[in-house]
Amino acid sequence: MKNARFQQGSGAYVCGSCGKLTRETGHGESQIELCAYCFIESGVENEHMDYGPDYEEHEKEHCPLCSPETCVQAICKDFGCTPPKGK
Repeated sequence: MKNARFQQGSGAYVCGSCGKLTRETGHGESQIELCAYCFIESGVENEHMDYGPDYEEHEKEHCPLCSPETCVQAICKDFGCTPPKGK
């Protein structure tokens, strides 16, 4: 019997950053082969590097450069993802 909950081509893959086995969760992360956590963290870090920490829309609570002690919990809470081991 075919599983109707999974779409063709949406299989699991290994995150290119942390090595975690993952699949697309709706954030668009599978296109660049990152898990949801690494995708969100890298996007916020990239924003920090491009525009600086004082950029009006910069989410400092999610930024590993601005809030290294608390960003993991904030990302997981706000985006519903699981951090890689060791984070």
